Amino acid sequence: MSAGELASKTMHELQALIAAGTITLGMGDTGALVISRAQGIKVKAVGMVYGKAPYVLWIRKDVGVTQPKDLEGKTIGSAAGIQTGTTPKAQTA
Repeated sequence: MSAGELASKTMHELQALIAAGTITLGMGDTGALVISRAQGIKVKAVGMVYGKAPYVLWIRKDVGVTQPKDLEGKTIGSAAGIQTGTTPKAQTA
């Protein structure tokens, strides 16, 4: 499989390819791993690139969010194709 073909895959698709033996390893976020495991895909994390994920939330100052608890009841958006969107789903699953 070419690098271009792999670059177009979601983390979930890459994990399925790893489980099928099509590719040897992949990289992604833990949220996607949790979802894949819940769907029966037999993959596991063996290392981390970051000790803490380099994700940020962009918030307008007038929204009044100053601590994580302030996010309750708010809508969090994630751009199409951004895998970090899987993390909140995995944490609430």
